[in-house]
Amino acid sequence: MPDGGGQTSTSTQQSGPPAYLAPYLQYGAQQAARLYQSPSPSFFPGSLVADQSPYTQAATQMAAARATNGNPLENASQGYLQNVVGGAYLGSNPYLGAVDQSVRDAVIPSVESQMSLGGRYGSPTMGSEMTRQLADAIAPYHYNDYQAERGMQQQAAGMAPTFASQDWQDIGNLQQAGAGLDQFEQNKLNAGIDRWNYNQGLAGNKLRQYMGLLLNPAFGSTQMSTQTQPQPGGGIGGFLGGLLGGIL
Repeated sequence: MPDGGGQTSTSTQQSGPPAYLAPYLQYGAQQAARLYQSPSPSFFPGSLVADQSPYTQAATQMAAARATNGNPLENASQGYLQNVVGGAYLGSNPYLGAVDQSVRDAVIPSVESQMSLGGRYGSPTMGSEMTRQLADAIAPYHYNDYQAERGMQQQAAGMAPTFASQDWQDIGNLQQAGAGLDQFEQNKLNAGIDRWNYNQGLAGNKLRQYMGLLLNPAFGSTQMSTQTQPQPGGGIGGFLGGLLGGIL
């Protein structure tokens, strides 16, 4: 509370840029308006994704064809297994006929000679003996041939998936090579996009730097001060006067 009923006054001071900066600030304001009214910045006009390399395109086509049509060797292996289940290879060796004939040419004269010497030529015993010796002589050839053929086919069937998977490895290697080229092309495109964006924002960034150098943070601030002016006779004298006046 002011002593002696003095008067209080408040003064306000508004700070601003110096007068010599006015032309430069006006220029900056004009440039800002021009920049705001311009069509910039604009979006990058080209594609943001690089084209696939020829390797990637070829690998994709090969993978699609492989997945759709399958591997010929694997398809053949599947067909073979189906034939095995159906018994298609039983007794199908075309060369065994000659072996059989060779065995018969050797066995039959021998049995006939044996039966003739024993006086049993043309007898039922001769027929039984002929059948037995022919079977004993021919059967091993048929059995061994069948087993060998089956073993080779089984081995081929077991190898088929390995050979079939080689296709995917080749396709994968081609895809890997294509992916490297794709990334390289994308990096080049990204560099072009960065350059475009930089140029689009260059004028605005330079204007902000220009205005930042001109405008002091203190410009535009407001400062207020308060002062109290004492009245004549104020202070202790005024207080005593008032007190005496009350007594009298």
